[in-house]
Amino acid sequence: MRTENKMMVRRAALFCAGLSFVFIGLPFFLSAQQAEEGATTGKTGSFIFMPIVYYSPETRWAAGVGGIWTFRPKGTAAQSRPSALSFVAYYTQNKQYMITAKPEIYLANEAYFLAGNLEVSRYPGRFYGIGGETPDANREDFTPYQVSLEAAVWRKVAPRSGIYAGLVYNFDHYAIAEFDPAGRLAAGEISGTNGGITSGLGVQCKWDDRDNVFTPRRGRQFSFSASLYHSLFGSRFNFAKIQLDLRQFFPLFKSHALALQGIVRTTMGNVPFIALPKIGGDSVMRGYYSGRYRDKTMAALQAEYRLPLVWRLGLVAFGGFGDVAPDLGHLAPGRFKFTGGGGIRFKVDPKEGAVIRFDVGFGKGVSGIYFTAGEAF
Repeated sequence: MRTENKMMVRRAALFCAGLSFVFIGLPFFLSAQQAEEGATTGKTGSFIFMPIVYYSPETRWAAGVGGIWTFRPKGTAAQSRPSALSFVAYYTQNKQYMITAKPEIYLANEAYFLAGNLEVSRYPGRFYGIGGETPDANREDFTPYQVSLEAAVWRKVAPRSGIYAGLVYNFDHYAIAEFDPAGRLAAGEISGTNGGITSGLGVQCKWDDRDNVFTPRRGRQFSFSASLYHSLFGSRFNFAKIQLDLRQFFPLFKSHALALQGIVRTTMGNVPFIALPKIGGDSVMRGYYSGRYRDKTMAALQAEYRLPLVWRLGLVAFGGFGDVAPDLGHLAPGRFKFTGGGGIRFKVDPKEGAVIRFDVGFGKGVSGIYFTAGEAF
């Protein structure tokens, strides 16, 4: 990668690190202020630390650490929803790395909610082309340097309502470090192959009355967001993104649960290929490689059956179907992809319900193994 691109990525990393320090640190400052104003509860929580070791053809051996801290800031009621900070950091035998941190902070007895996601990585990806019918023979391996930050601020619309509204900011700086010199990415035929910055501001709203933020058994979480990426915000690419995410949870028997999710993401404008909606990965359509299919629109429906086993262990079975298309009108149910699989859950915090999960997913002629913190949805 050219020296100027490396310098730009380093500067972007410093910018995101500084912004994330403020974003993550601000809730603790605010909670301290609340405590001075006569709060009745102290800060409590638990922390789990776990090693990570795995092997894949793209990375060879990889090792790292991960963890999740659940807590309630000073000044919040004991019955309020817990906040959490999760992180993962690992390094591979091929000199690749990924560092992520994800805070989710409730303040003022859930009147405010701050959420974010910081990622710094040099990690391999695959590009098969754009569309839902790209053949396996199209595969091109590439490795991007990437610095990403998402920061969201929510405000409860009315007390006891479970309805929030707020703003979200997304920043992504990436450069392609390695790619197939004979492929389409090298030829520059695809938008975004030369790297750059996407920077967008959006509005969002949600209705959230789940009984637990980590492992809900009843309730719903319906969310909608619309963001504009534009040169006014420093973006190299001008486009819009809309997302609708509907999740419903049903209690079954004494302690089982059925979780459903319907999700639609659609984009308009000059969208770089790395930002196109996609299926695959550890959350949507497990079993397919993340980005195996990508286009300007994605839609998926997933279901997961969750049941406790013994002690802190639980089992899940999941399935789903979905696809990508140029727009909503071109989504054809007859061409949808299907996935299914199962997994194991371990409650790292039995009181709050925080889990780590190990899933194995299967698609048509493909499979995937996933080990991470938190439920898929």
